Amino acid sequence: MRTPRGELNEDVHVFISSSTGGIDRPFLKGELPSPLDATIELNGMISDFPWDHHTGALNMQVVGPKVNGVWQTIPTKVTFVGLLAGVAIDANFAKDPDPNAIDIKLGVSRSTIVKTVVIFSMILLWILTATVVSMVVAVLVGNRIEMVMFPFIGTILFSMVAFRNALPGAPPIGALSDYMAFFWGYAICVLALLALTITWLRRLPRKRRADDGEEESPPR
Repeated sequence: MRTPRGELNEDVHVFISSSTGGIDRPFLKGELPSPLDATIELNGMISDFPWDHHTGALNMQVVGPKVNGVWQTIPTKVTFVGLLAGVAIDANFAKDPDPNAIDIKLGVSRSTIVKTVVIFSMILLWILTATVVSMVVAVLVGNRIEMVMFPFIGTILFSMVAFRNALPGAPPIGALSDYMAFFWGYAICVLALLALTITWLRRLPRKRRADDGEEESPPR
C-alpha cells in the first residue's frame, strides 16, 4: 500500500472509536500519512490514588478502496508503546477479536516508583506525627516545655500540605492516601499543638493577692 518513498498508492480510511465520537480519517493516494490523535475514555477511580487502576478499549479499523460498494479491510500491524511518565500502561488484544478490526484492551495504573514514593511519604508523615506526639506526652507527664517545640510543630503542620501536594501525580484532596495518612497527621498535630499550648498556659506563674505574702506561685 506504500511506495518506496512512503507515499500511499491507494486511498486508505482509518476508523477509530473514541470518547468524543467515531473518527473517520482518510489518507489519500500519493500522500505521506500524518499522525492521528484520538481520545480514549478510561474507567476507574482516581480517588484510589496511588492504587487506582483504569481500563479502556481502543477499537480501530483500517480499510482500503471499496469493491462493489464494500470497504476492503487492510491487514495492519500494530505497535503499542506507553510513554507517559508516572503511569504504567498495559495493552493486550481482546480475547475474541473482530477479524475485520483491531480491538486493544488498555490498563493504566501508577508506576512502581510513584507507589514507592507515596508509601514512603506516608510512612515519613507517620514518623513525624509520632515524634510530635512523643514530645507532647513528655511535657504532659511533667517535663519542661521548651519554646522551640512550638515553631517545630507549627513548621511540620504547615509543611504537610506542601509535602502532600508535591507527591507525583497527586489528585485533588480526598484520595485514599489522604485518609490513610495525611488527614490523620493534620488532626493529630493540631491536637498536639493545642495540648502543648494549654499546658504552657497552665504552668505560667500566677500573681497572688497581697495578703498571701507571696507574689508568685511556683509553676505546676
